[in-house]
Amino acid sequence: MSNFNESFNKKIRIELSEQKGGVALSPAQIKNAVEAAAKAGAGIVKLVGQDPVRYSGLKALVKDIKRTEGIFEVSLTTDGHGLGDAAKGLAAAGLDRVNINVDTLKYSKYTGGGELDDIVTAINAATDAGLKPVKLNILLKKDYSEDEIMDFVQLTLQHQYEIRFIEMAEEEEAESEYEALLCADVKKRLPALRPGLMGDDGKALSDPRDGTADVYKYPGALGKICFIEKRAADFAQRCADLYISAAGVLKRDEKDENGINLKPIADDKEKLAAAIREILG
Repeated sequence: MSNFNESFNKKIRIELSEQKGGVALSPAQIKNAVEAAAKAGAGIVKLVGQDPVRYSGLKALVKDIKRTEGIFEVSLTTDGHGLGDAAKGLAAAGLDRVNINVDTLKYSKYTGGGELDDIVTAINAATDAGLKPVKLNILLKKDYSEDEIMDFVQLTLQHQYEIRFIEMAEEEEAESEYEALLCADVKKRLPALRPGLMGDDGKALSDPRDGTADVYKYPGALGKICFIEKRAADFAQRCADLYISAAGVLKRDEKDENGINLKPIADDKEKLAAAIREILG
């Protein structure tokens, strides 16, 4: 269970890759960077990339990161393949939760790698391992996602899932065979939504762990419904904290054209701390 600490609410996302050449930073160097980020106020570590589950030594890395003073939550984003076998061990190592990319749960539409059954198995395994709330990422596309919106919403009535509807950015739409379906259009179909977190005064509250998501729920539902509006004017500002690419470059976010190569300084904790202060401004 995560222990939320208001004083450490910044996020650091770390890209892991098993592609040719691997990750530029060693696990020990990644740990050094996490320690420096934690001292600068980062309490949330998100492991991202093509699929962190396939990163060798993942359990040991998770364990080291979770033991870092100031870090209260470690999560990863995955396509789900391989998570069914890994979920229990990752939870024991200290992983708090997972985000699973699943644009459809219909066998007739599924075109991702591997089998859809693997994703269903991953969702169940993550739930059984206590990696809650399991967050399901759905990239919204016209003529593709629309017929499953209510199916995903209904999952929250009986399960502690967070359904995350994510709209395509303009550049994603340009590369896709589908047109973007906007979060605002989906919200119009769900008039009974209420804020996911409210204070005693009935006003909506925010949680740093929600990141770029606006969180809602249906009255009485176990789970929540989230909207990530990539086209919102403040989107870049909301997702910008710290990001380390697989090449070992420290940035505010992955789209930032400027950054600091950590490889030459990854064993020097003072220089790492200075680099993080510089990126945070």
